[in-house]
Amino acid sequence: MHRKRKLEAKEVALVICFSALYTYFSFVPAFPIVGLQGGAITLAAITAPIIGIILGPYLGMLSTLLGGIVGLFFAPAFFPPSFASGIVTAVFAGMLYTNRRSLCIIMYFSLLFFFGFYPFVGPVWLYPSFMWFHIIGFLVLVSPLHSVASKNMRNFNNNSKLLSASRALIRFSPSM
Repeated sequence: MHRKRKLEAKEVALVICFSALYTYFSFVPAFPIVGLQGGAITLAAITAPIIGIILGPYLGMLSTLLGGIVGLFFAPAFFPPSFASGIVTAVFAGMLYTNRRSLCIIMYFSLLFFFGFYPFVGPVWLYPSFMWFHIIGFLVLVSPLHSVASKNMRNFNNNSKLLSASRALIRFSPSM
């Protein structure tokens, strides 16, 4: 039997704070979308999985939903598809972090199948080049590579590899 759990004040405060952060980042364009004049990928797309990891799948979904609604009406660079993808990304990142990988795989495959074949003449038939990145993401999700990444993400004591990789990236990155 599943008990109903009430939200604590701390959780409500975190949801509101992360919603405001998500809304603010929906105003900041990070990368231009190639082929779409004036369109940009905002920093909110980068923030959504972090929110899902910190708050978990359900509170992360609530936070990105609230922040996305506000950002949808006020942010000039925020796209409606970004609204839906932010919610899904927060849910999947939260599920993966809380070790619900099998449920995440089933949901990802279901959404991928629905996206590819809806309507009946969907992107699989009309624009197969749009599907390759999603299929690669699914293959990484079901591969052992995901297990190694999630194990290293939870191991806070052994961050020497991450630290050395970040130093190398900073050292060899072009200066602006």
